[in-house]
Amino acid sequence: MRLNKSQFSELLELVRPAIANMRKAVTPEERLAILYFRVSQNLISTFIPEVCSAIYQALKEQHLKISGNPEEWKSVAKDFFCIWNYPSCTGALDGKRVLIQKPGNSGSDYFDYKGH
Repeated sequence: MRLNKSQFSELLELVRPAIANMRKAVTPEERLAILYFRVSQNLISTFIPEVCSAIYQALKEQHLKISGNPEEWKSVAKDFFCIWNYPSCTGALDGKRVLIQKPGNSGSDYFDYKGH
């Protein structure tokens, strides 16, 4: 998990009201950290959408700032283009790199910026 104990506790307190009323067999703590527990896929699939929705509702105001100002959008897009040579982009999400073995005779099609 990319959260330290303090961050996990803070997020848990933000989403606890929304996820505490779900099935009582799985605690709110377990729901938030479900990948670290041995829980059946059927059970997980029943509450993951609700937990994700609770996280979104709890954090959207603080972390998803959407401005209606066209000049601000243009400025962000200009910065993305100047820094990354990526036109018309007004935002980005962090992702996870997955190392793969490239197919034979694929040249540099499967070469990432970190040398893999």
